[in-house]
Amino acid sequence: VLVTVVLWLCLGFRNAMLTAIGIPFAFLCTLIIMLFTGVTINTISIFSFVLVTGIIVDDAVIIVENAFRHMQMGKTPRQAIIDGTSEVMLPVISSALTTMLAFIPMLIMTGSTGDFFATIPKTVSYALVASLFEALFILPIHILDWGPKYAANIDASATDEETPFAHLQSGIFAYLWRYYERTVTWILDHKVAAFSLLTIVFVSASTLLLVSMFGIAPLIKIKFFPGNYFRYHITLENRPNVSLERTDQIVRDLSRHIMSLGGGQAQSASAYAGFYEDQDYVMHHGSNLGQVVITLPEKDKRDFPDNPRNDPMRHLSYMRAHIEKYMATTYARDPAQPRVQVFEESDGPPTGKAVNIRIQAETMQRAMQASQQLLAYMRSDAELSDLVNLGDNRPTTYQTVKFEPRQEAAFAYNLSTKQITGLVAGVLYGYYAGPYRAADDEVDLLVRLARADDPINPGYAGLRNPMDALAVPVIEDSAAPIYLRDLVSARYVQEPNVRYRYEGKPAISISADIRPGASLSPAMVQKRMQAYVERSTDRLQGVSVTFGGEFESTEKSYTSLAIAFCLALLGIYLVLATQFRDYFQPLLVLAAVPFSIIGVSYGVFLTRTIFTVGSFIATVGLAGVAVNDTILLIEFMNKRVREGQPLRQSVLEACAARMRPVLITTVTTLLGLLPMAIGIPSKSISWAPMATAFVTGLLSATLLTLLITPANYEMLSRLRAFFQRQRLKRLRRWNTEEMKN
Repeated sequence: VLVTVVLWLCLGFRNAMLTAIGIPFAFLCTLIIMLFTGVTINTISIFSFVLVTGIIVDDAVIIVENAFRHMQMGKTPRQAIIDGTSEVMLPVISSALTTMLAFIPMLIMTGSTGDFFATIPKTVSYALVASLFEALFILPIHILDWGPKYAANIDASATDEETPFAHLQSGIFAYLWRYYERTVTWILDHKVAAFSLLTIVFVSASTLLLVSMFGIAPLIKIKFFPGNYFRYHITLENRPNVSLERTDQIVRDLSRHIMSLGGGQAQSASAYAGFYEDQDYVMHHGSNLGQVVITLPEKDKRDFPDNPRNDPMRHLSYMRAHIEKYMATTYARDPAQPRVQVFEESDGPPTGKAVNIRIQAETMQRAMQASQQLLAYMRSDAELSDLVNLGDNRPTTYQTVKFEPRQEAAFAYNLSTKQITGLVAGVLYGYYAGPYRAADDEVDLLVRLARADDPINPGYAGLRNPMDALAVPVIEDSAAPIYLRDLVSARYVQEPNVRYRYEGKPAISISADIRPGASLSPAMVQKRMQAYVERSTDRLQGVSVTFGGEFESTEKSYTSLAIAFCLALLGIYLVLATQFRDYFQPLLVLAAVPFSIIGVSYGVFLTRTIFTVGSFIATVGLAGVAVNDTILLIEFMNKRVREGQPLRQSVLEACAARMRPVLITTVTTLLGLLPMAIGIPSKSISWAPMATAFVTGLLSATLLTLLITPANYEMLSRLRAFFQRQRLKRLRRWNTEEMKN
């Protein structure tokens, strides 16, 4: 709606409708292509539609505006449409190709993150192809049939060369052109000052972003993928020998307690016993495990006592402290010893916890000692005070009975170790007796010894504990039956409930989350812990420390995106070099990429927005979108120069011809994403950072393109002219010397 309103205000009602009709056409074609290529409709593809809404009208806006400009010059509608479309056909195709080439290299991202985001480049590319087809072949016919039949003109016999500013003599663009012309003229006359200032701004913006990404200073909050905070999870882990019934009772009590806090803090609570799902969507099963999933109320029904603004991120920190206190108070002397972790629900790919430190050693005991040492440092370091859910996954020991075959008995009775182990399993768990056919089904029949705690055993006869199995006869003998105690020995031992290994060695992982809203980042934690490990090599001998979790996922994804960014720039350069038939002018176009980085860096810094992997993807995508305006400017400058116009006049006339479509296409693209960036009707914590990065980056790229590209073009043209004069002088000198000889 916003895109259509802007088109209406700038181009008139008919032109706006003709341009906007390309949006549903492009989306319909995209859905058809998605159907045949196996791309599903999901959250990512819907976001891609939102992202591309403002982009797909760019081609149509450029063609409609240029045809309308030719009508304002006094041409007939048919001739204006032919001249206007053919004039911008090549730059329109190039702009669509460069945008696609910016998104397509994202497909090289590997792992679950690559699979998660692969929908974006596919959907965007499909939509751009459909919009390009509509703009070049369908839109001109619509303009001729239903477009404006005349436009206010200055002189019906005037040409484009005679009246280059005719379309800027009235309306809001006339007002903008007066100030824009003065600013561009000043920059053209003061190139050194303008380039120096731009260099300072770009270096400061890049430094601002890099020092935050590498954990040197928390100027910009870096997070791989934020959660949605509409729902949060509480995972419960009791001691290994706790029954399922007891776990069920604990999660029920916990869910009732949370619901008792009032409807303003929780809309619903779902409790599960016997399993839980961690932050990476991995299911863990066990009778001692459980989870509670809390759904927050709607935005207008929230009433969080900890913060009057009802911020769900701050509320999660409050609830984490409240739940930990409740569990510590309620179950202080409970044999189950329940441990809980509280974390937000994620919409993104599995990344692990924000902090994950893997410790490898030759023995589990040594790994546990090293883990204890690192945990003590992390709890005492004031810089790491924003870590929550800090702990390790050291195994919990529990009492079990260990049966060991007697070697002498095995030889005496001619039994193998495998056979003896099978006898023990049969006594404890029973034997498969064959299929049992019921009325309408067939089930496996298992026969085992009765147990005293069986619910259908009213006499409490049978095995009371595993040690009773030793008195069970297992083999018939002519002299006397052979009991299980004759074949095995049994003793109570303490065994770990799980054994962790990494790359073949015993390993323990230290994990933690970062408090929502904190300036701490996984890169900063990694930097401090790496420095501590290097200082403590004498106390950590034989121990290997590596970093995983969100830091590892972020590093891998950002590396993949950096490679995709380089490939995108290379592909865009090749397309532009083919279009301009020049090696240097494509570099002027690619100068728009640093312009966009300036906007991304300062945009997320000033708005205090989190820089996520989605923000990085937006930055890569901007490499294709930001250059579109520069392509149009340089194409028109080249055309004026080829027509014999002076250089300065060619630059100013190109700025006048392309100012209006550049501003219109930028505003339509911005308005397509602006509601998501600022949160209308509600802000998405997961997707707003990506939209914010795209909006601020495109805004800065457009403004700097309109201001700096003319100076870049004029400087390159003058440098070329200078070197050509020098070359001619050398040739004349060489010819003179040849004639003398």
